[in-house]
Amino acid sequence: RGMAERCMFAKASTSHNHQLSVSLSQQVVGPLRARVDTTYDLDVPREDRRLSALAKNPLGVAERSLRPLETVYGLDMTVPGSAGGARFVVWFSPSRKEGMGELRLF
Repeated sequence: RGMAERCMFAKASTSHNHQLSVSLSQQVVGPLRARVDTTYDLDVPREDRRLSALAKNPLGVAERSLRPLETVYGLDMTVPGSAGGARFVVWFSPSRKEGMGELRLF
């Protein structure tokens, strides 16, 4: 079996030549922050690699070129009294059907 088949996080492994990662975060209330991290496989079809195709229909090229690999949703907040040295983080990945709570120390 190949590395991607053995890897627990195969969707985010090196089996994809080009990847695009997008991270968005928004402070919700006080120290509570919401976050979404998404990774896409970027594979531009041969017919869309010309500038004329991109100029003619840029959204169509993007739609055909990007395939979502994984999205992770999370919430985090600074632990009170830690002066920013510790954060409590919870996250969930629908594609892996798993989530976790973590205490991160800096």
